[in-house]
Amino acid sequence: MKRTRKIDFNLGLIPILLIFGIVPLITYTYTYPEAIFSGYAWFKQGGFATDYFLHTKSVWISVIGVVMVFETVICILKLGKEEKIKLFKRMWPMAVYFLCVLFSTIFALNKSYAISGCFDQCEPMLVLMTYSVATFYVMFFVKNEKDFRYILYAIYFCSFVIGLIAFLQYKGVNIFAADWMRFFIMNAQQRKVLDKVSVDCIPYATFGNTNYVGPYVCTMLPIVVTSFFLQTDKKVLKILSSLSALSMIFSLIVSKSKTGFIILAAIIVVTMIFRGKAVFKRIYIVAPVVVTGIVLIVLFDRSKNFYYSSNLKQVIFPLQKEYALTGIDTTGDCIKAYYKGRELTFKFDTSTQKVCVEAYEDAKPLLFEGVGDNTCVTLSDGEQLPMHAYRNSENDFGMDILMAAHKWDFNYDILTQNYTFINVHGNKDECIVWDNVLSGYEQLANGRGIVWGTAIPMLRKFILVGAGPDNFPVALAQNGTDYVLKYNLGIINIVYTRPHNYFLQMGVNTGVLSMVATIVFFAMYLVDSCKLYFWKKPDSDYKKLGFGCLIGVIGFLGCSLTNDSLPVTSPMFWCILGLGMTLNKTVFIDKYAVK
Repeated sequence: MKRTRKIDFNLGLIPILLIFGIVPLITYTYTYPEAIFSGYAWFKQGGFATDYFLHTKSVWISVIGVVMVFETVICILKLGKEEKIKLFKRMWPMAVYFLCVLFSTIFALNKSYAISGCFDQCEPMLVLMTYSVATFYVMFFVKNEKDFRYILYAIYFCSFVIGLIAFLQYKGVNIFAADWMRFFIMNAQQRKVLDKVSVDCIPYATFGNTNYVGPYVCTMLPIVVTSFFLQTDKKVLKILSSLSALSMIFSLIVSKSKTGFIILAAIIVVTMIFRGKAVFKRIYIVAPVVVTGIVLIVLFDRSKNFYYSSNLKQVIFPLQKEYALTGIDTTGDCIKAYYKGRELTFKFDTSTQKVCVEAYEDAKPLLFEGVGDNTCVTLSDGEQLPMHAYRNSENDFGMDILMAAHKWDFNYDILTQNYTFINVHGNKDECIVWDNVLSGYEQLANGRGIVWGTAIPMLRKFILVGAGPDNFPVALAQNGTDYVLKYNLGIINIVYTRPHNYFLQMGVNTGVLSMVATIVFFAMYLVDSCKLYFWKKPDSDYKKLGFGCLIGVIGFLGCSLTNDSLPVTSPMFWCILGLGMTLNKTVFIDKYAVK
């Protein structure tokens, strides 16, 4: 009787392998069924959007997450009482995060975004829950060296494809814009409507934006480099890991991700600190290499007329800017404008049949000059502000004022007694002065200062329960849409869908409590890892991979200071975190095992 060969493969690895090897590559066209941000005055109404890189990834992650939750619950139920207690002691922050995601969804400002995902974000409830469960799942289902090997192969494959796509984009060939690619990334109906995918030919691979090439490389490269030094199957792993590392480095270079370069340099320094003993033993090699590298970088920068260093200096240390008009507030019973350090007040006098406007400077009445379209209000320093007041209908007044070389249009409704601002889209909206903790430094970190400075004060509104997954743009609008600040910065049409900081993103979307719990979880892992790997030689495969996971986690967290969580990189990070915790446990048990 012929014997069947038993397949020696851990089926529980399939979701993990999909996250590492397939999900980052998924590209498929998704057209939102309704106008994005429909009903919000701060966005141009009627605009439909098409997504290529985020939505379908989030769907796959959600499906994988459901499988992970089901399998994880089964594994937990099989544990004994003591094992459950030990697991909870290690994973309670993620349990808190999971519950915060759930309650933030229930009380979300926009439940549709929280459940189905929002344009340019696509991290709804199920995706965030998948992240919190992925770490558990990896700890349960990655069991031995062979499992680690399969994960490495998935990483190699994914990085090869990403590098190839980035190379083609660098050479001016964007495969996502090719006619033949439409059959893979569009359904039949979409092919009829969209003649060709309209995307720029820049090296963003499958991430949709060059900003996220950096986090991917900084997270995955340490693991790939570490795998080069594994003892088993040296030839195969050395070749594959070398090609994978070169592919990632090339992708980073052509993407020109500033964050990626800075954090990559930082994790190299961190690696040298952790491997301090080895570095000092080979200082005669390390020192010349470091000095040579610094000299080459300086010479290259000098050849470009110090473009890179001056640009980096401006990004990190921007000069404080002052503007003539710093804010307009229409939420009260008048229009307040903060102009050149003074508070100007404008309000309609509806006691007469004529259109009459009263104006004040620091509560002192101002004079009007001229008539009709040539009316001006004269300030105390003699400056004149042209203005025009008119009646739109029986119960509706209008007014425009020229300040800071820009005409500001306002509306007053007699019935509601509300003042509103007529924005660039022709919509009536409140104009509120943002509480900005980085006022004057809005250009910090390539313009991220504007959204950081306004997102930080928002945190006090979402201590226990957040605005809801993918609800950051709605929460930001609820806090106040400061059109003046956007005008001063020349970004009047820009809508911030993300805060460009992972921790602020968590704090607003799922609450400060979830952010604190997650930071505690990261800190627990980092402290445990430092105890195992700081100034110690990784003399086993498990230690080497564990150290690689630690550096990868540090790389991702470093990039998170200027980047958001997205389906293109975050799933891999959470799996690596679980992988690192699994390896730490193995190393710890091995370290204190009875010989």
